Amino acid sequence: MRLQARALVLTAVSALALGVGGPAFAQPTPPPADSLPAGFPTDVPPAAAALRAIEVSSTDGPAPVTLPHRVTHNSDGSVEVIADKAAVDALVSAAAASDACGNSCDGEDPASYLVKPPGGQSNWYYCSADATTIHTKTVDNSTYAELRYSPRCRTAWTRGGYYSLLAGFSYKSNGTERERVTGPSAHQQGVSRYTAMLNDAGYTYKACIDGQTGGSPLWRCTAKY
Repeated sequence: MRLQARALVLTAVSALALGVGGPAFAQPTPPPADSLPAGFPTDVPPAAAALRAIEVSSTDGPAPVTLPHRVTHNSDGSVEVIADKAAVDALVSAAAASDACGNSCDGEDPASYLVKPPGGQSNWYYCSADATTIHTKTVDNSTYAELRYSPRCRTAWTRGGYYSLLAGFSYKSNGTERERVTGPSAHQQGVSRYTAMLNDAGYTYKACIDGQTGGSPLWRCTAKY
């Protein structure tokens, strides 16, 4: 009996470490219809719909990096927060590696593109559902870039402050650019926006925000992951 109880405790601790709730995860309910984007598929199973995460943030600054991390204050006044790579890699190892969506997720919306791995509807998911902020580059309260990462999808995208152009750059192992995405400027003060995502399995990615108004973009970027 003690061994059985101990196993249940360990299971609960592991679930909390991965940000997974107990009953809410086991018995998900779909979000209200008015919270889903236009064109949201009507055949999405409740489990996937309930785990959908909205990437638009109502905050006026970047989300905190909750993993072990270091903070660097640069001479130009910008601040960088970089998550410990081993901690991020541990999240990837804990996720279902076979579910990584690869190049099929390039250019897709992490909050509305439904990934459909083998195994039926119970395995369907959104990349935003397990997303975490692992790097930030803050120029000021409204000019910042977050590198958002999905361990399960192994994809990355950029989220950032209003009134600024966002971009993300993907690189091959030899350092050459593989792909890039850009996002529109936000039009509502106090609401962040995000780009499409790019495959980050075997590649590196950096999140960028335009640090000036008008003219060619002056990219201010996070470290790569």
